[in-house]
Amino acid sequence: MIVRLAVLIVAGGCAEPSGPRLESVTPLAARNGEFVVITGQRLCGSSGDCETAGGEIQFGLELPTLRARIVRYEDTSAEVEVPDLVAVGETSIVVTVNEYSSNEIAFEVLP
Repeated sequence: MIVRLAVLIVAGGCAEPSGPRLESVTPLAARNGEFVVITGQRLCGSSGDCETAGGEIQFGLELPTLRARIVRYEDTSAEVEVPDLVAVGETSIVVTVNEYSSNEIAFEVLP
């Protein structure tokens, strides 16, 4: 099974009503290389079919953002690794699936 899922973290993301919706990230802060769990709705797209979902999980406040390595994901949660090159400090997370972006969720990268 090949699954592509990404989270885009950008300022001013455009959430689509039928697109993914983020609810929380646990923990709220982590270091580069550590793992976080993102929860929400429609992370596999409006169909809920995770096998055919196309998307990305990325970190960063402005372009270019950094793509996160996905460890596991389902329609309501995803576990990802905080990319090594994400700048320390406040940022936000956005999930993009099948060309629809989620709302932003606050996150902090620890030193």
